[in-house]
Amino acid sequence: MSKIRVLSQDIISKIAAGEVVERPANVVKELLENSLDSGASEIRVSVSENKIVVSDNGEGMSKEDLRTCFLPHSTSKIYELSDLENIATLGFRGEALSSICAVSRVTISSRTKRDTYGSRITVTEGVLDKEAKLGMKVGTEVAVEDLYFNTPARKKFLKNEKTEFSCIQKTVSAIALAYPSVKFNFSHNGKTVFILSKCTKLGDRIREVLGDYFLANLIEIKLENRYFSASGFIGHPNISSLAKENQHLFVNSRPVENESISRGIRMAFGKLLDKRKFPALVINMQIAPSLVDPNVHPRKEKIAFWDEKFVEEVFTTETHNVLQKSNLTFVYDTGSEAGAALEMFLSLKDSVKAWDINIRSSSNEILQVDKTYLTCVVDQGLLLVDQHAAHESILFEEYLGGLKNSKNNSQIHVFIKPKIIDLKGAEIEDLDGFLALLTGLGIEAENFGGNSCRVLSVPKMLKDHNLNILLKELAEMGLTGMDTQTEKTIEFLACRSAVKAGDYLEPDERKRLIEKLLESNSYLTCPHGRPTKVLIPLSKLRDLFLR
Repeated sequence: MSKIRVLSQDIISKIAAGEVVERPANVVKELLENSLDSGASEIRVSVSENKIVVSDNGEGMSKEDLRTCFLPHSTSKIYELSDLENIATLGFRGEALSSICAVSRVTISSRTKRDTYGSRITVTEGVLDKEAKLGMKVGTEVAVEDLYFNTPARKKFLKNEKTEFSCIQKTVSAIALAYPSVKFNFSHNGKTVFILSKCTKLGDRIREVLGDYFLANLIEIKLENRYFSASGFIGHPNISSLAKENQHLFVNSRPVENESISRGIRMAFGKLLDKRKFPALVINMQIAPSLVDPNVHPRKEKIAFWDEKFVEEVFTTETHNVLQKSNLTFVYDTGSEAGAALEMFLSLKDSVKAWDINIRSSSNEILQVDKTYLTCVVDQGLLLVDQHAAHESILFEEYLGGLKNSKNNSQIHVFIKPKIIDLKGAEIEDLDGFLALLTGLGIEAENFGGNSCRVLSVPKMLKDHNLNILLKELAEMGLTGMDTQTEKTIEFLACRSAVKAGDYLEPDERKRLIEKLLESNSYLTCPHGRPTKVLIPLSKLRDLFLR
């Protein structure tokens, strides 16, 4: 007896539905896309524990179209295979509504401006149950009830109501960011979550959805070339995060993910960000439909470009140019809550000696707090500096510059008596490979037998280092391949050489460190992405004291 059987259409439709409508938020997304494709300027979303309703003032559907819209692969977006090469709408496959209808009870009401009344149909498990006439405004309303009532295996994998609602809210917010000219009314269990008015500027919609603080930490970006244009904002390092939840990317107003753009922007930040963090962004890219493929993911959440590498490089270059012109000093935001003021007070009070706050200091005096932080008054407010991160950043740039100039004989220190370094005990398997690594760092060394080497010369920046310790630690790091490890090695040197938290600095040392730090925007973060300086604006100081 044959083991292989052709599945019934009923099972096929439910499997397909699982791909498209994995959770309630996917239902909301698909219905919102249909509303936007219909030309709606106002959309209302209402969700409760067992019901989702999306209504709009779009062009609506005729009675004939209503009878067809829920059938598998029925769509008004494409008609021929070639249409897939120029998709200009959010929806196009004709799968979403039929998938929703396959796993729920759906009521669709719609009216076009040519009709004197509207039409309503009820569909259960993909089958038309009822039809009726009704009075209604031009537009469409889709009510989805009892989602997954006939697929308990799918339903049991849903999270709790709070989690599912959070996903829905993120979905509505993302689409609202992509369409600032559309009014959105969103409610949950009969209570209004937000009403977003129509906006002419993206910044106004960002303020409504993400808040004033988020908007205040954005940097405008615009780019244009022969293939595409993009506009929007990239985030100040202040609002970077460990995940990509603050990355809002739209391609032809479609909310999507794309690794090339995300990676390109992240690369432009370089050491301005912790390696684990991702920059915030709100960017809408406009591109010819023929150069982008939105048909690479079941839920259309990802897209592919005709040339991913080109797109990545453009965003890296343009973002870098914008960052070079921007003030990226970290700003401490206390907010308006008294709790923030208390938190900051408690974090500082035990670090400052009693006599420090009684000093009648001039504006250029620099205080050291807990032998770790430096603080001084600047025109904009109070500047706080992490002495280790600041010194590490300065040394990193100097070492990197010294390495680039190491071919210049004037930058090389030649030992009168070569130094013999015994690497015994270090984790080193290939001494010749390690010596090649040193050569890339401007250190001239040669094999001296066994696990020893003879150092003939070093860049002047390294002449005062303990080479015994330095080379052993480098060997134990297991560094190989200068193309990928040069900066990592320089980071190591800078970290080892910088003043540490807990080191007392004399007043003139503090002054030199601050002055050097303020010389260049290259010193905004340490090589690991931590901020070197944080500004507390005068306005925030007033907030702290409730003035």
